[in-house]
Amino acid sequence: MKFNLKKFNDEGYLVFHNIIPKKYINKFNQEIKKVKKLNLKSKNKNFETLFSKNSNRKRFYILLQDLKSVRKIVNYLDDLFEKKKIYKLLGFKAISLFNSLIISIPNDVKNMNPLHQDIYAHYSKKYLKIWAPISKVSKKYGSMQMFKGSHKLGFIEPKYKNKKSTYPEIDKRILAGYNSEVFKLNPGSLVIFNPLITHKSIKNVSNKVRFTIGMDIQDIDLVGDNKLFNKMMRISQIRSKKRKKNYKIKN
Repeated sequence: MKFNLKKFNDEGYLVFHNIIPKKYINKFNQEIKKVKKLNLKSKNKNFETLFSKNSNRKRFYILLQDLKSVRKIVNYLDDLFEKKKIYKLLGFKAISLFNSLIISIPNDVKNMNPLHQDIYAHYSKKYLKIWAPISKVSKKYGSMQMFKGSHKLGFIEPKYKNKKSTYPEIDKRILAGYNSEVFKLNPGSLVIFNPLITHKSIKNVSNKVRFTIGMDIQDIDLVGDNKLFNKMMRISQIRSKKRKKNYKIKN
């Protein structure tokens, strides 16, 4: 695993194949099979029904974030970055690490992310994003579209498309002339990217759930543009309020 710093700075992301050992992927799949058996009302209901039509979806989702297998993969990658001196190469000193499990249900459009930057938990000048597929990603299974070099535009303030929108988005006209890539990757691959690169979700049109692990790696450093960080925090708070309000109305 060789981290090309020049390419990362120029294009805003790097793709690595076959990084996570199969034993960790297999362990994750075994745990998901156990989760599928948790629906006691009907043994015939699949994971999609269990997750997408369950009144306890929010609580269920929170619990899934910290599956033991997810934590093992995150710890493995953290150790790998230390071993390969990636943190040192990027100038990280004291590291804050947050992980998440991203779940894409077939044909779900409500929870897709429109064109955006990862500003909703942006607290440090040194910030690295990891996107690690645990199942296949492609135009069929759902993926992420990334606009090469768009991080050089810096922070772009997102706007709400209409009053009913719960997620502000970036005007795609800003990206005229930028090439993009929709990732087609096997389980165990990695995309490492700058959080300010513009990207969006690609719909899962298969009949299978797509799982991806996300990692936010930030340096604990007081140096940075406080006005910009505060602006990002306000945008995040407004988005959170809109999402909560929308959730209450629907339930």
